[in-house]
Amino acid sequence: MPVAVALLPADERGFPVPFFAPLKNGRPVFAASDPVKRRQCATQRLCWICGQPLFDLLAFIGGERSVENRVFADAAMHVECAEYSVRVCPFIADPNYKRRAFEHLGEALPGMVPEKPERFAVLIARDFRVLRFTSGEW
Repeated sequence: MPVAVALLPADERGFPVPFFAPLKNGRPVFAASDPVKRRQCATQRLCWICGQPLFDLLAFIGGERSVENRVFADAAMHVECAEYSVRVCPFIADPNYKRRAFEHLGEALPGMVPEKPERFAVLIARDFRVLRFTSGEW
């Protein structure tokens, strides 16, 4: 576990609560993302997982179409935070986990499919551009 992730608050099971996770009734919702934090990550170059500033190399997690199109639903991350997420996030790590990938967004980005990808990849980059949803959401 990266140090920045270990410093995050934990839920009642002891799991670190990612920066992006909204709270509902005081409990984190791991399968959703907080739109305010999404905007913070995009505009302030913060890591999607730990919320700390991004420097030098960035990582994005996505399926084959995301990698092919270079369009990702989740914001940039530290490489070590992305690698950790790929190992521990049930949606990514468990091939039998069936939740739809983008149901928490309300709409998928252009060129993205709403079903869970068969395979995930971590794309390493030095920079990124922010796209807005047609609804104006980040």
